[in-house]
Amino acid sequence: YFDLFNYKNISIVTAGPECNTFDLNNKNEKYIVQLYSLSAYKTLDRLNNMQYYEFGRKDTTFHFKGLWAFSNGFALTVIGSTNFNLRSNVRDEERNFLIVTKDEKLIQIYKEEIKFMLENSRKVELEELKNRKPSLLSKISYHLFHRYF
Repeated sequence: YFDLFNYKNISIVTAGPECNTFDLNNKNEKYIVQLYSLSAYKTLDRLNNMQYYEFGRKDTTFHFKGLWAFSNGFALTVIGSTNFNLRSNVRDEERNFLIVTKDEKLIQIYKEEIKFMLENSRKVELEELKNRKPSLLSKISYHLFHRYF
């Protein structure tokens, strides 16, 4: 997918380390959070035009999944499973629908969803992700399993 997006202006919003369903105090689950940060670092390092944000609304978990695109009076979005990782594409039966619309009210709803996510997120730069310093176990796990998430 990377080659398709390298020359586009893209914003990605994910759950911040403190705003997901994994317990940072749990010995095993903290590695999952580190894997997400390492994956974000690798992605941001490859996509020059990407803006990366982490959702961090207090007492809220982040489970938005979607794709929104806007151009010249129309918008598109994907609804359904919207799991875009390799494991989901190869092993799971994912059902997605592409909606393309020129309806101004619907376009405004899409923009409000994005506005809500961004208002409750903060921009994270490559250097910050690099400085999170994942454990050796997380680095090894990423190397072995990165194609599955």
